[in-house]
Amino acid sequence: MALNRKIAYIDLTSAAIETKPIPLQMRRKYLGGRGLDAYLLYNHTEAGVDPLSPGNALLISAGILGATLASATARTHICAKSPLTGFFGS
Repeated sequence: MALNRKIAYIDLTSAAIETKPIPLQMRRKYLGGRGLDAYLLYNHTEAGVDPLSPGNALLISAGILGATLASATARTHICAKSPLTGFFGS
């Protein structure tokens, strides 16, 4: 499993980039891909934020089997608060 990678936090307003390792507890609990995206979106987006504002987080991640030799597993997840529903959009 290739979930020992880092998370890159990129602030498009200030052009700041910060990388942090994914904690082991988070890797085990959310398994990467959509689960990790949902966790990060919940924790990095303020309640009531406009989906089209700079305060909305945009997450791009690989699926859980993305870095393995398994066939047909090249999956990319793009996640943010949806402007259509105002909820989790993937």
